[in-house]
Amino acid sequence: MKLVYFTYMLAGLLIVLVLALAVYSSQYFYLVLAFPLCLDLWNVYRHIRLHFTRLTVGAGQLRYETGILGKSTRTVELTKVQDVRVDQTLGQRILGTGDLSLESAGESGLFTIRNIDNPQSVADRILSAKRAT
Repeated sequence: MKLVYFTYMLAGLLIVLVLALAVYSSQYFYLVLAFPLCLDLWNVYRHIRLHFTRLTVGAGQLRYETGILGKSTRTVELTKVQDVRVDQTLGQRILGTGDLSLESAGESGLFTIRNIDNPQSVADRILSAKRAT
C-alpha cells in the first residue's frame, strides 16, 4: 500500500503543478494534464487489485489468493517451504516494501509476491510458523 499511496501523492503533485503552469500558458494544458491523470487511473487499478490480494499463514499452510473477478489461490504446506527470500530495490527500501520469494519442495518451485509492506517481518513470521509446525 505504501507504493500506492506514494504514487497517489506524486500524481496529485503533478496535477497541482500542471494547473499552476496552466495559469501562465494554456496552449498545451490538456496534453500535459493527461500524464498525471493516466498515472492516477493506473494507480486506482493497482489499489483495487491490491485489495483483492491476500496472504494468509496459519493451520500449517501458507495461502496466497489474488484476483478481482476470477480468483487464483496457491496453497503451500509450511513443512514444504525450503527457502524464504526478501529482495528490495533502493526505492523499495526507502518505502519499506519489497519482494518476497518462497521456494517449496515438491511444488512448482519458486513464486514471488511483489511489493509487500515490511517484507522481512512477513518472512520472519512465515519461518516462525514453519518452526511451530
